[in-house]
Amino acid sequence: MRAKFAGGQSSVSYVVSRDSRTCVAKDCCGDDKSGTPMSCTHLFRWSTLTCLIALALFLASPAKAVVEGQPIPLTDRRFDAVGLLLTVQPWNPCGGWVSGSCTLIAPNIVMMARHSVQRTDGTLPPANSQAIRVRFRRAANGVANNHFAGNPDDCQTTFQEIYVRETVAAPFAGIDLVLGLLETVPVGITPIGADVSFAFDRSHPIILAGWGYAGRCVQTGDAWTLRNDYGVLPAQRWPSTYTFEYNQMTFSGSCMTWPADVNWVIGNVHDSGAPILIEVPNPTLAGGTELRVVGVVTSYSIAQRLSSWNLAGGQPSILNAVADYACAEFDGLPGVSSEDLFAYVQSWISGEPRANVDQDPGVTLSDLLMYVQHFLGGC
Repeated sequence: MRAKFAGGQSSVSYVVSRDSRTCVAKDCCGDDKSGTPMSCTHLFRWSTLTCLIALALFLASPAKAVVEGQPIPLTDRRFDAVGLLLTVQPWNPCGGWVSGSCTLIAPNIVMMARHSVQRTDGTLPPANSQAIRVRFRRAANGVANNHFAGNPDDCQTTFQEIYVRETVAAPFAGIDLVLGLLETVPVGITPIGADVSFAFDRSHPIILAGWGYAGRCVQTGDAWTLRNDYGVLPAQRWPSTYTFEYNQMTFSGSCMTWPADVNWVIGNVHDSGAPILIEVPNPTLAGGTELRVVGVVTSYSIAQRLSSWNLAGGQPSILNAVADYACAEFDGLPGVSSEDLFAYVQSWISGEPRANVDQDPGVTLSDLLMYVQHFLGGC
């Protein structure tokens, strides 16, 4: 069936299918209870020996949370949609096994890293098994708590925790993304819309938001606090349809290093599944901007492109969120004008990825017709 989910100032269309096809495991992944990453996602199927070798290397130099980031102010409600993933079987009251971060991208749908939630045999939990919970920092009454202590005292703190009713994977095994359908819709939390046609240009401003460790060395610094950091994308060192680099840091022993003259966002343990975000103009909002998800963290420096879900045949399809006031805005300036039309046509002629507006792969005549229709129709 076709459903349309509205989130705040934006609306996102999804093709919702009850026929979820679970792909075969391709990695040896997941964060263990101590916070040690046990995952190393690649775009091919691992043999048992390869998995053991990769696991040993990853235990020696792991990373996947926001290093040296800042706790997100409780007043900035744009980030309330970034949740903490808890997995355990059987379930422990008031929390569980912290396994990563996730993002609410529609009223009852979260995007997660597959390796954060798959079981030891590589399969995903069955529907209605209550094996996965998402903790959102803001309670139904609007009060927020930015920190998860991971102890019984947390039963008294403010949050919303909701079970994932069903997980849906892409049919292609190289995609480290999973959609989670929540049992209920969280109250008062606006989903973050998607941008599946983002071009990943060098030096483009990005934001990383997640619940992981904050220190430069693995498993150091405060963990399980929602933090973010602002930076820019590095020049991509290799072409990939499915992944991109959001930094190019290296390890010295168990500690991360990067040049002093770059402004990168850095992930760490428990940030698997955290969103890579961009800000887009929206003058109808108080801050003048809103967020879009363009990628999902899958390792310390590599993220999965959100567009890879659609390219791999994932269902429901993820469509671009378009603000109602500016569904034909294209030149990055407030308002829809002839300059937007000129900017779009130029991008369409050159085949730029951002000119893909119909969500089908490639920049085709269909994209041009759809954009012109939006432009002339006043959205």
